[in-house]
Amino acid sequence: MSNAQPSGRLTLSWVGKEKALLGTSDGGYEWVERDDPRVVEVRLLHERDTVGEVGPTSKAATDNLLIVGDSYDALHALSRTPEYAREYLGKVKLVYIDPPFNTGQAFEHYDDALEHSVWLTMMRDRLLLIRDLLAPDGSVWVHLDDAGRGYGFSHQASKVFSSVRRFTNGTI
Repeated sequence: MSNAQPSGRLTLSWVGKEKALLGTSDGGYEWVERDDPRVVEVRLLHERDTVGEVGPTSKAATDNLLIVGDSYDALHALSRTPEYAREYLGKVKLVYIDPPFNTGQAFEHYDDALEHSVWLTMMRDRLLLIRDLLAPDGSVWVHLDDAGRGYGFSHQASKVFSSVRRFTNGTI
């Protein structure tokens, strides 16, 4: 019996981890290379409304912007479109996302039966964009059930936010 100590670090690995996901017209996803032009393309953000008014009547990062739609497209547009990036990068105080719980069911507006690798990649990519948008005193609220956290979400969130902020989770 060897007394050698194990070496290396614990990592979370999944199929497609080094790839990116691209939404398809039928509501599914396709694995592509991370530098695929379709992944880095910024989709237009159609503002619906602001909710309340915090500051002056000008459109500023202090306004409460409510975005309805695919969270990746919205976060990507806020991060990469110059007029939004100037206003929101590093200034967002609160992000609330309600990703699929991955219950295995199919609903009218979204698929809740994603492969775990697809779900983890979706979450990682959104958390990376959120990290860049978040103010130093900002917070992220993610609506998940216990199963969602069990798919590696907590590990992903800790990894994405570890160098900048402390990550914790709670159950209400």
